[in-house]
Amino acid sequence: MHTEFDVAVIGLGAMGSMALWQLAEDGLNVVGFEQFGIGHDRGAVGGETRLFRRMQTSRPEYTPVIELARTRWEMLQEFSDIQILTETGGLMIGRPEDSRMVAAKVAAEQAGVEVKHLSRSEMQDRFPEHRLDSDEIGMFDATQGFIRCEQAVLTAVTRANALGAQVHDYSKVSIHDASPEGVVLTDCENQWTAKKVIVTTGSWSGEHLNSELRNKSRAGRIKLTWFSPLPGHDFSAEKFPVFQRLVADGTLYGAPSLDGGGSVKIAPGGAPTEMTGPDDYFRGQTVEEIQYMERYVAHYFPGLNKSPIRAGAWADFYVDDSIPFLGFLPGSDNILLANGFAGFGFKMCPGIGRIAADMIQGKNDSKFEFMVPTRSIGKAR
Repeated sequence: MHTEFDVAVIGLGAMGSMALWQLAEDGLNVVGFEQFGIGHDRGAVGGETRLFRRMQTSRPEYTPVIELARTRWEMLQEFSDIQILTETGGLMIGRPEDSRMVAAKVAAEQAGVEVKHLSRSEMQDRFPEHRLDSDEIGMFDATQGFIRCEQAVLTAVTRANALGAQVHDYSKVSIHDASPEGVVLTDCENQWTAKKVIVTTGSWSGEHLNSELRNKSRAGRIKLTWFSPLPGHDFSAEKFPVFQRLVADGTLYGAPSLDGGGSVKIAPGGAPTEMTGPDDYFRGQTVEEIQYMERYVAHYFPGLNKSPIRAGAWADFYVDDSIPFLGFLPGSDNILLANGFAGFGFKMCPGIGRIAADMIQGKNDSKFEFMVPTRSIGKAR
């Protein structure tokens, strides 16, 4: 088979844009396909900002991915006039004996991050917009911040295009045929061939999986909400940096007002809401979902009006064991999966893009094998 491209990337959201950019930096002949516009808000990229956290509560195996991503964020910034990653510092708030607080401290130590422990009174003095319960403390990491997610995707794709990558927006392609000689991609009118393919289609990934992986994964809704400050309260980055707060039934996280006085983003972490598919889900929030956030905002953030001025939902892809798919599709040596990042992957996406670009070129690192799709997939621990 004559192949036009070394690598094709299907889906140019968080992971796909970063893989395309770094493949182009490597000098490969690459093409990227996006079924909507570049930087669209229909998938997991929407919502203006994502948190960059090195003090994280998930598996310690993610630490080297996050550290790799940090260097790649710095590299990507060279190609944008708009600040992509803004370091505000970041807080973790909870009870010191909570296992998630302990895990965050361990992750920070692994990454060589200096963490300051703040008592309840110290938190009140330094970050007065947070109300802490009597047995809670704060941990502060000066290297955390927020990422302008749509701008990050646009910058990566623009840079890839400048390096010679072909980019096709509004082009929904499918894998028509795959063999060791190459892969044939088609849409309703055109056909392309590539030696290898990286699938980064987020919540639309199900159609590219085999039945076993499809039965252990699903699309789900990420819920985001924004609130207005009350008069006399300061939710700028200096007084209200990015944060994660541990609560009894999950987590809350948020980011400061981007304009110094407007809306403040606070959202629930944890398990997604099930949905039938990424093309027909409810993009708003139910009264029950809004009232859930109102109860927490009224208790922990008294300087905000408890009712959100904006509430929406975005789609992402989830795997039963809460570990993404990053590796070759079982039975294939030229179709690579990078999906299932479950609403927590954006901070890592340039690192994931680098790892995927290496894998597709035959460069493997054992540190990242815990994400291979051929693993035994159980329920999340």
